[in-house]
Amino acid sequence: MFGADLYAVNVQPVWLEVTNRTAQSLWLFRTGADGGHFLPFDVVWALHPLRGGPTNAQVDDPFYKLAFKNPIPPGTARAGILFTNPDRGTKLCNIELSAKSALIHFSLFLPVPDDGGLDVPLNNARTSEERGELAVRSLLAD
Repeated sequence: MFGADLYAVNVQPVWLEVTNRTAQSLWLFRTGADGGHFLPFDVVWALHPLRGGPTNAQVDDPFYKLAFKNPIPPGTARAGILFTNPDRGTKLCNIELSAKSALIHFSLFLPVPDDGGLDVPLNNARTSEERGELAVRSLLAD
């Protein structure tokens, strides 16, 4: 999709689509999805070849075009990529949407595609146990 190995720079893309059925514009707080999230600029900078010149602009373009953009106007849908730290197994993605008079919060438990075939180790990948997912699952089982 991006023409680059994001796992090599310890970034995990998450595709998100939000449909706004309210009468107010909504804003996504990216820090809710991952407190250590990355902006497109952060990701492309790590992928730039030294003295890339025009090549750097070609690398940048898809990241800026596909990144999730605020706001989400009333009655519309907005889709895009959030650039997050890598997780294995299941990714906990807390979504926080803000409007003038409301805060909408919910959590998504997203299965992470099999990463067993990756050539590059996920140095910063968090396991389910480190994120406390097992505790959450046991609470939900009751």
